Amino acid sequence: MTNNYSTGTVSLAVEKALQLPKMTLELKSDGIVYCTYHHNAVVFRHDVEEGVHKRIELFGDQSRFFIVNLDRLKGISSDARRYFTSKKGSYNIKGVAFVVSSETVRNMALNYLQDNEMNYPVSFFETEELAKNWLMEQD
Repeated sequence: MTNNYSTGTVSLAVEKALQLPKMTLELKSDGIVYCTYHHNAVVFRHDVEEGVHKRIELFGDQSRFFIVNLDRLKGISSDARRYFTSKKGSYNIKGVAFVVSSETVRNMALNYLQDNEMNYPVSFFETEELAKNWLMEQD
């Protein structure tokens, strides 16, 4: 499954991609990692641990920004949420811009952020373009 991310009229080239059971990660030519969950994905700690390990293995030991589309995410376990905010789970993440169009998913994510302190800047956007613009301001 490949996502067609674009900014304006110019499509970005995929430099590296990682297909996991519940998500796809793509390092694009703009240096941002784009994450899309598969339809109705329910994420558990072992999914997050595998994703972090494979992300570091594939994308290297460089700190990066992420755009994470949450629209297809159905749920995430409390253990997985804790791992995301741990030192190991957030390794080499410079910032995360979440793309969310669903009010239900947005509320779920906001509750998560209120309960967990993040080690990097985080914000929510309705479009990928707004998310990318915000990330570029963080650098």
